[in-house]
Amino acid sequence: MTVKPERLGSNPFPPEFYAAFYRNAPASVLDTAGYSVLWKPHNMHCAPLAKSNGSGETLLDWYLRQPGIPAEAYAVKGRKPEEKGLLHRLDFATAGLVLLAKTQNAFDFLQRAQDAGRFRKGYLAFCDFYPQQAVFSSPLLPPEGGQGRQTEEPFCIRSRFRTFGPGGREVRPVFAWMHTRKACTGKEYETEIRSRTFSADGKYAAVRCFLRAGFRHQVRAHLAFCGFPISGDPLYNPLAAAGEYLQLFAVSLEFPDPEGGTRYFSLPPQDKTNR
Repeated sequence: MTVKPERLGSNPFPPEFYAAFYRNAPASVLDTAGYSVLWKPHNMHCAPLAKSNGSGETLLDWYLRQPGIPAEAYAVKGRKPEEKGLLHRLDFATAGLVLLAKTQNAFDFLQRAQDAGRFRKGYLAFCDFYPQQAVFSSPLLPPEGGQGRQTEEPFCIRSRFRTFGPGGREVRPVFAWMHTRKACTGKEYETEIRSRTFSADGKYAAVRCFLRAGFRHQVRAHLAFCGFPISGDPLYNPLAAAGEYLQLFAVSLEFPDPEGGTRYFSLPPQDKTNR
């Protein structure tokens, strides 16, 4: 039986919960001699696509035309020529923090650390409750009597991925218990759920999660197939309304600093809930 999705109403989390994240322009939020932490707004690519589609200015374009950028930043050889010193990307629709190396030495150091699993990236997702989409009994579901409260029991969602749909625009998680003959990644990717805060009516949740290694649309697909698609997600949320922003934000970064020690950077608010 096909269940027709219905919009469950406006997300009840108060506007100030989002205020710190609704910046509609790129910004530099932390700057050192070796790297910068940048803010990428919704609906902007991090770097030019391999096959240019004239999609407008990218975060890298914006950064490289700022005054005072050292000449070496233009010459950094990254993972791909068009990426320069970018250490990672965010999806076009996702807003949040991106790390960019300004020197070759900093890039090489940070890339080695990332390959060794020493990066930790934190996300905040505002989700709809849509249990019809869950492919297993989800530990994300509200605990009995837990509506309007925060739960802190961490757990991990782990899967491989395969491309899906016309042009491979979407991905599907391939869990260990699934049998498929379709090509998928050899590597498993893990999304660590650290906390979730449920709305008073139990129809929505704010979910905080972390990655060490990421795959395209990983958080979006993992949460959707647990029954909590991210609000405003046109690919994975049947309840999404046209014109909504994707409510997924990259809000923290933890990584080894090339100058020594560990750098942890996080955007507020950290503890505000819908009380």
